[in-house]
Amino acid sequence: MRELEALLSDQPGLLCPKAVCVFVVLSLCCDEVNWLVRHAEHVTKTKTPEDYADSHITELLFLMEQLRILVHRHGPVIPRYHVQYLARFDALLLSDIIQVCQGEGL
Repeated sequence: MRELEALLSDQPGLLCPKAVCVFVVLSLCCDEVNWLVRHAEHVTKTKTPEDYADSHITELLFLMEQLRILVHRHGPVIPRYHVQYLARFDALLLSDIIQVCQGEGL
């Protein structure tokens, strides 16, 4: 996550092509934080509180916030990029499919 945030801060143009990756990372980080919060209160007798402590949670929260700010800052560009990408990609793929179908006499 640290490398992803550093890369996207340095090269914000990569945010659009890597948007799905960013959302997956944020989702996994959110799950990790939720797990730690929910299980920190229910320490069993066989476990110690240190087993449920994460010394890197502050960095995780900071990086989550940095990625969230990047996504929010470039929010309008992300859907526009994907609409244009899909329009070009789907048009080429559809053209190939039509040519194959016409060649087979379908």
